[in-house]
Amino acid sequence: MNILYLVNNISTTSFPLDVVERLKNNLNIKLKVAYLSSNDQKRIKNFESIKIGGGKKNILQNIIDLIRIIKQHEINIIHTHHFHTTLIARIIKLLNFKFKLITTYHTDLKRYSFLRKKFITFLVSKNDGLIFNSKSTEYSIKELNLNLPYNKVIYNGIDLKYFKNQFLKSKINKHKIIKICMIGRLVPVKNYEFIFNTFSEIRNLKFKIHVYGDGVLKEDLKSLVNDLGLSNNIEFHGLVTRDKLLFELPNYDIFINSSFYEGFGNALIEAKLAGLKIIAPDLKVFHEVLGNSISYYINNDKESFISSFSDLLNTKTNIDDINVLSQKYSLETHIENILEFYQKLHVSKNK
Repeated sequence: MNILYLVNNISTTSFPLDVVERLKNNLNIKLKVAYLSSNDQKRIKNFESIKIGGGKKNILQNIIDLIRIIKQHEINIIHTHHFHTTLIARIIKLLNFKFKLITTYHTDLKRYSFLRKKFITFLVSKNDGLIFNSKSTEYSIKELNLNLPYNKVIYNGIDLKYFKNQFLKSKINKHKIIKICMIGRLVPVKNYEFIFNTFSEIRNLKFKIHVYGDGVLKEDLKSLVNDLGLSNNIEFHGLVTRDKLLFELPNYDIFINSSFYEGFGNALIEAKLAGLKIIAPDLKVFHEVLGNSISYYINNDKESFISSFSDLLNTKTNIDDINVLSQKYSLETHIENILEFYQKLHVSKNK
């Protein structure tokens, strides 16, 4: 099988590229990555990659370049992960190219507008296979009442090599500085403002929040932190390498998620495997993926958050929870499911 992973961007924390790095030595497939842009030049060297010209602004150039790649490398399967690259592949399918098109959906579509959902309907209509990273993501697609192709829920996988030396957090001493970690893009859906505003109202608590990630709200969030008088309590680290992030993760006491929507929650699982206590919004997908191993609060409800956070300080992490998650969400398990998915499509192609 000649497989092409088609992504918008080569990034430090991109999960699809974790899969590529593990699959690149598989003798049964030939795997390449085509991308529009990159903010991690070092990561490009980890696999065979091909730059598509034009970026998002020149879709015609994208299409010409992708057609050249398909012909040159005799691509059997294209696996897309983002809307723009899926659109490019979808248009080429209309030109009667015979590759199989797979798309992985990573996010709950409920948050999208009517027009965006219609756009997704257009994309799905030429897919040969769909992968959902959770049942919640799957349900949000099925709500569109489409005639879906072959599809399967395949949970994301975690590379367990980073979590061999985790230590469990006991009850937290409230008189010491509580070290808190947040990870994610600085965009509206992540709802950082709620957390910052809430902590500005918590009295007699020594804490330091470390935020990893970048995005369009970076300067606005920094201004908010300054206005709230929390400049000494909240630190923005920007984008860091995956190795650095996962190396530093066990140093924290608590991990906070505040998203309005999520498709899966890799960062939560990684934080759990690193031994941290976790508090997150009462989202259906988090219950699906993490069950009762974390604490929940009602999103945008300050009283609910403060109550759950206070209870969390007095809990201990459970090694059994960590063991269950490490088995269920290992990268090896994900790879096995992905390869099985590819094989079924490849076999159906040759019938």
